[in-house]
Amino acid sequence: MEQNEKQGKWIARLKAVTLPGGAGYLTVKNYDGKLFHGGNQNWWLKQNHLEALKKKGEKKGKFTPYGLCRKDEDYRLARLGCGVIAINNLELYLLHGSGMSREEYETYVRNNWQGVYRIHSDYLNFKAGLYPWKMEAGLRIFLERINHSAKVVKWAPFWTKSRKIQKSLVIEEIKRMLDADIPVIFAYYTFIEQDSLDLYDSLQKALDGDPQDHVNSHYMTITGLYEYDLQNEKKYILYIESWGRMYYIRYDQFAAKLSYFNNILLVR
Repeated sequence: MEQNEKQGKWIARLKAVTLPGGAGYLTVKNYDGKLFHGGNQNWWLKQNHLEALKKKGEKKGKFTPYGLCRKDEDYRLARLGCGVIAINNLELYLLHGSGMSREEYETYVRNNWQGVYRIHSDYLNFKAGLYPWKMEAGLRIFLERINHSAKVVKWAPFWTKSRKIQKSLVIEEIKRMLDADIPVIFAYYTFIEQDSLDLYDSLQKALDGDPQDHVNSHYMTITGLYEYDLQNEKKYILYIESWGRMYYIRYDQFAAKLSYFNNILLVR
C-alpha cells in the first residue's frame, strides 16, 4: 500500500485468522449461493414476524417488539441474538476453520440456542441480549469437549484497571489470540447515537476516517488487525465480522469506551 503522512508507516501485516487462501472468516454459503463470513441473526427474522409487528403497529400506533420477543424464540434470536451468533461463529471456526452451508450453520446454532446460549423469555434485557458470563460458561464446556489447549476463558480482562492500562493490555491480548488462530469476540455498547462505533468497508477508508456505517449495542468478532506508526505512536485498525460481513474499525475509538460491557472475551 502506498504510504503518506496520514497513513503513517506500516510495520505489521494482517494477522492470519482467515480461511486458507484469504477467502475470509468462516464462510457460510447461503441458499442462493451468496457467501457470508459467519452467520447473520437476521436469518431468523421471518415474514410472520414482520406481519405481526405491522399488525401491532397499526393497532397501537407504533411497533411493539417486546411482546413478540417474549412469545417467539426465532424473533428473539433475530432481535437480540448478536451474542449468540458471535459465540457460535467462534465455536464453528475452532471446529472447522472452513466453510459450511447455511442449513448446517442454522442447525448448529439452534442446538446451542436451545441448550447453552439461551436468551430467556421470562426477563428480556434489551441492552445486553446474551450475557457475557453465559458466553464464558458455555465456551469453557465447549473447549473442554474438543480438548482445546486454552485454560482461561474470561470476559472483560483488566476492566478494573485504568482505561489507559486497559487499552494497552487488551490490544496485546487481541494480538496474542489472533496469533494463536482464535477469533476475538468483543462488544461495543452505547445508547448515545453520537457515540456509535464507526464501521468502514475498506482499509483505505478506515485510514482516511470515511465511515460507511455505525453500530451500537452489539457483539462482533475481531479476525485480524493492522498495526502502524503515526507520529511516533502505535495505531491499530481491526478487521471485524458482523452480520456475516467484514468491516474495519479503529481501535482507538473502541478502546475509548472500554468498560466491563465494552470489552473482549479472552481465551488463553
